[in-house]
Amino acid sequence: MKYIELAGRKVSNMSLGTVQLGMNYGIANHSGKPDQQKSYSMLNEALRNGITSLDTARGYGDSEQVLGGFFKQGGYKGEMPFITTKFFTTAPAGSPDGVVEKEIFESVETSLANLGLNKVNCILMHRPEDMTKHGNIVPKTLERLIERGYTDVVGTSIYQPEEVETMLQNDLYGAIQIPMSLFDQKLLHGGYLKRLKE
Repeated sequence: MKYIELAGRKVSNMSLGTVQLGMNYGIANHSGKPDQQKSYSMLNEALRNGITSLDTARGYGDSEQVLGGFFKQGGYKGEMPFITTKFFTTAPAGSPDGVVEKEIFESVETSLANLGLNKVNCILMHRPEDMTKHGNIVPKTLERLIERGYTDVVGTSIYQPEEVETMLQNDLYGAIQIPMSLFDQKLLHGGYLKRLKE
């Protein structure tokens, strides 16, 4: 397993995505959502084999609660895994800043309660449009989350190259989640990975 350093932590290059632990997910998933025993078994196996990074989200069904139960029953040995979760806003564009800030804090606090943690290592916007939909209040709120000790790193999930351009305009964002496969390599061929690394 290869590792990088992120926010002072040794983080595995491979993360375990946990969406399927919280909901029926995946085009090749014929068995549905695993039960608690199988979920815990998969988490144990990943951590035992060097995975130190787990990815979840409020939008992943009860994935956060599954992880929270796993942590509560002592499902990891040594250092706590690097945890990334995500939020999205439901407030319409043009909503008062206070409404948007309150929604983000409540979403993150719900995630922390679900996970049984006081802090997660990384918080991402699940929807890239939240970078611009509410003006500057979202990045300001993310900065406050860091200042108040809710997280170390903030960033966004993105799906299109132009969203990388938006993300790169704000130095606050230190993490990004991008889709890539054998069939979808537009971000690689467009030079975005090189720019993000720089």
